[in-house]
Amino acid sequence: MLIHGLQERFGEAQACEVVLHGIVIDWMPDRQRLLFCGRVRNDDGRFIWLHVVVAYIHPIDAGLVTAYTPNPAEWDEPPLRRRR
Repeated sequence: MLIHGLQERFGEAQACEVVLHGIVIDWMPDRQRLLFCGRVRNDDGRFIWLHVVVAYIHPIDAGLVTAYTPNPAEWDEPPLRRRR
């Protein structure tokens, strides 16, 4: 997540904001992961869409796996569904 964040101008605070206030757009029960999507301000103050993957291995603990800005060539606008 750190590399994506540095390149795309967002940090852990924005990723946590997406998890707390965004919506779940994919559930991966076999991998015990959720994909969240939300719109946040990046470090430059611009609104961006952000995808955040969270692992929920334990009922109480969850961990950020990765966060990234979705590729418009692969995702609809807003990026809630993959393009077909």
